Amino acid sequence: MAENQSFRTAFRGFNREDVVNYIEYINNRYQAELSRLRTENQTLREARQSQPDADRIQALEEELSQTKQELEQAKQNLTKAKQADTASTEAELAIYRRAERTERMARERAVQLCGQAGNALAAARESLTQAEEQLAAVTMQTQAQVDRLREAVTASRQTLARTQEALSDIAQSAAK
Repeated sequence: MAENQSFRTAFRGFNREDVVNYIEYINNRYQAELSRLRTENQTLREARQSQPDADRIQALEEELSQTKQELEQAKQNLTKAKQADTASTEAELAIYRRAERTERMARERAVQLCGQAGNALAAARESLTQAEEQLAAVTMQTQAQVDRLREAVTASRQTLARTQEALSDIAQSAAK
């Protein structure tokens, strides 16, 4: 009568529906066997009252003893299935807690990284502002130097034009 039952495995345990179905199956089988045994016991009592047969009674008692052993085995299987379901539930709960802890740590790390990135961006913005100010100062200095150079070139051109006029005047005076 003993029957091997295999359960589908779920994430770190047995499939809950399979275990519940197996428990219901064992319970129904137990009730049916108990009913059958009660009926058989009643029949045997009636048979014993009408026709006492020692050999038959002994055989029936042995059969009853064997049936009780099978019933005890079924009860043990039911207890084991319940324990397996409890262990599976505890394992699932532990996995859920670990996942929740990991998620919380990831969120904290993300907040920390965002803070660090914000600090780095602020430092970069400050560096760019300083570079812009330095560039403006260098641009102003360069513009001032270009203006002075332009003035020097203009002054040199005027000096050369006057020199050329003076030489021309000298050449005309010498030619006269």
